[in-house]
Amino acid sequence: MGRVDKVPSVATIWRILSRQGLIRPEPHKRPRSSFKRFEAQLPNEMWQADSTHWQLADDADVEILNLIDDHSRLVLASVALPSVKAPNVYEIFRSATDIHGLPASLLCDNAAVFSGSPRRGKVVLEAELERLGIRCIHFSQVSQRNRAGLPGQEGSVRALHQDLLFHGAVKGAVLLARRRSLG
Repeated sequence: MGRVDKVPSVATIWRILSRQGLIRPEPHKRPRSSFKRFEAQLPNEMWQADSTHWQLADDADVEILNLIDDHSRLVLASVALPSVKAPNVYEIFRSATDIHGLPASLLCDNAAVFSGSPRRGKVVLEAELERLGIRCIHFSQVSQRNRAGLPGQEGSVRALHQDLLFHGAVKGAVLLARRRSLG
């Protein structure tokens, strides 16, 4: 096999991976320019928390819990676990507060590790946030405000997930292409 002088562009790799069914293309969405943008005015005004699934190269499944500062988009914590549990969320949150201080509020979804409301209770994180005087906001509350035309923000931490997934897939494809061209 001959030597490749130029690695394909990210767009080309994305197209090839999509065509081969290795990446799920996103459904057509409204243009990003149509979204009302919102971000906290100050650091530690609002943090966001969410988890996402990831499959490792050895086919092992993990969940990645991410915490970001809504103002700066600083990644406060990004931890991979076999399965994210409510106590893990609390421990990772506390570790982040030891380093970065306490946020005024935390935005997260209604997943069982973040919210006990579907079970008419509270998870460890919600109870601790209440004790510390930190406002806990769930995406469903933000979505209701969005319907009323008020700015909301459930996208920053999820955009981070998409970036991680995209760059992970592209990096893997580039490494594979380089290995094949050198082999």
